[in-house]
Amino acid sequence: MPKFTPRVEAKNPVLHDVTTKKHITFDLSDSETEKPAAKRAKLDKPKAAKKPKEVKKKKIQIDQKITVEETKVDNGVKVINASVEAKRKASKKAAKGPETTADSVLQDQVLLKVQKRRQKLKEKKKAKKNGVVSPALEVVPKELTKRLGMEDIREYILYCLAEAPEPSWLKIANRAAVQKLVLVYAQGLDLTYFGYPESRANIKPITALDEIEETALAKKTLKFFTSQFSHCVVSKSSGTKGKVHNPMTNLLQCPVSHSQKEKRDKQRASNREALITADHYILKLEDMIAAEYPIPTFLDSTAVLPEGWHETRPGNEPTPKKLIAVDCEMCETASGMALTRVSLIDEDSNVILDELVVPDEPITNYLTEYSGITPDMMAGVTTSLRRAQKHVRKFVDHNVILVGHGLHNDLNALKLTHPYCIDTSIIYHHSRGPPFRPGLKWLATRYLKRDIQNTDPNHGGRIGHDPREDATATLDLVKLKIQRGEAFGLLHDDTELIFNRMKRFRPPRSGAIVESCDKLNKLLSAALGKDYFHCISDEEAVQRTVETLADHDFVLSKWSDLEGIRKKNTDNSYNNGIPSVVTATSGETVSSELTKAMDHLSKFDEQFKTLYDQLPENTAIIVMGGLGDVRAVQRLQEKQESYQAMFKKYKLSDIPESDQFTEKDQKRLEQEAAKAQMGSTFFCIKGSQE
Repeated sequence: MPKFTPRVEAKNPVLHDVTTKKHITFDLSDSETEKPAAKRAKLDKPKAAKKPKEVKKKKIQIDQKITVEETKVDNGVKVINASVEAKRKASKKAAKGPETTADSVLQDQVLLKVQKRRQKLKEKKKAKKNGVVSPALEVVPKELTKRLGMEDIREYILYCLAEAPEPSWLKIANRAAVQKLVLVYAQGLDLTYFGYPESRANIKPITALDEIEETALAKKTLKFFTSQFSHCVVSKSSGTKGKVHNPMTNLLQCPVSHSQKEKRDKQRASNREALITADHYILKLEDMIAAEYPIPTFLDSTAVLPEGWHETRPGNEPTPKKLIAVDCEMCETASGMALTRVSLIDEDSNVILDELVVPDEPITNYLTEYSGITPDMMAGVTTSLRRAQKHVRKFVDHNVILVGHGLHNDLNALKLTHPYCIDTSIIYHHSRGPPFRPGLKWLATRYLKRDIQNTDPNHGGRIGHDPREDATATLDLVKLKIQRGEAFGLLHDDTELIFNRMKRFRPPRSGAIVESCDKLNKLLSAALGKDYFHCISDEEAVQRTVETLADHDFVLSKWSDLEGIRKKNTDNSYNNGIPSVVTATSGETVSSELTKAMDHLSKFDEQFKTLYDQLPENTAIIVMGGLGDVRAVQRLQEKQESYQAMFKKYKLSDIPESDQFTEKDQKRLEQEAAKAQMGSTFFCIKGSQE
């Protein structure tokens, strides 16, 4: 057997550089061609000694990938050799082929990600102070190509405190360090004070505050405020043609998550299959507390009834609970509202009690257009509140489910507590969803196809409400709900309050509303319960906001002082009258309207500084100016309503032309509403102090 001999090849074989191969042709004439004999003689002749040749080398770049070495000798001959590494790369490139478009796009995406990561690291480094990384906010104007909607601001709140996509128009370095958020809603902080035109025509969605004109009111009166924010962002509230919706509605309501929606759908399907009785709709203790119901000791042993209050008694023996509907009418006395009529309707729609009640104090206002009570009706009435309580408790015990609309108002008027209550304002939804509560007249029209509370004498109506009619309507609504199922009468757009969304986050986030206004907002109070705080002034609201933020993560603070700038004039006129810029020189008299606006804005600046100084570090701050000037919208809406009322009574030819609501008026109403929907919004974060 022959011996095996392995073939040995060079480890690094020299490859020919085909990229530098040259084709040479010799086109010599016959006269220049040497004869073979002469050529041999020339070759046999001894060669003379040659001088050392000067070798010149330099590297040249043939393309972006291959570096070759050029050797130049004296006789002008050039020898070009590519390096081994260059040959290897060239061969790989030749085998791979040219780059595709997809590869180029992928490479661009990778470079973009790297650039974003470097930018984030740069922002974090910039935010780091004294070894502690603070959150830093940066508004990106080029990304803001349209006005901010309320849903954009709502998503930003959730992005800061819970979970939501990062907005493209605003960046926060070290977002995890943001622990609190305060939203100041100051209705009246108008765009015109920051240099925007009154017409709102073709305005930019964002303006740097250091670029606004020196004549703008904000430059003169909001020195501290403008020093804390970088930009004024234009926001836009929702609204149909000719109507302006409250920005707070869209801000507080948010669509439920996909998982929560699936959970609700399963619950609805389960409820449709199950037989639901009236007991299912009885308010739980926490629901009664949230809606400010008087709490009976039967449900809470720690509850204390005020003087003059009574609780319904347990039944003599347990029996299936029956339904009884109640409705009360009230008149005004020196001490407030007082009971003047109470009606009870049993489950068979029979009137079992209808009684007039004389208040302990003289009636100062009968409120006949609502209560239906007149002085003639009250003449000779001797039934006191105490006796009325006995009469009601005779029919209503713990074997009864008490039904009503806004039932807590009736119980407060009767000064009674009852553990088993169904409230149609809660088990049915408003057309705009919670926290709004539907009216009984609207529910009766929509679901019962019944016209109640008709107070128009020209259309068969009467003066005031009839409590028997209202109580019957609430009873029929509850029966219909039991018959059709729990989903009946509910708004199925699957929305929830932003506070409920934050509570489901892990760890849970809490929220509250602090409101400065003349009267308690019963709607918000019922929806939020102990997380709603009513204040009588902006100064009180500032301090309450600071206190509330100590044990809440999100506080919405509504201030009312700036609304005084554009109150209706004493002569009931709606003309603008508020200059948007300071135009008076030292020798001119400043108008009273301008002085009023400057005083209000200066006071707002001081109050904002007071709030800002007391806020903890790493608190995100949003300030919203609310709606624009709505006075023209209100004036046109009043004209429209007046015209519609006259159109029901008279022929068009009998209505004066000046009172008619024309197409021109409608067009102007839509234009004014579109202007009023625009407002000012500001964003910043209070970082660590220097």
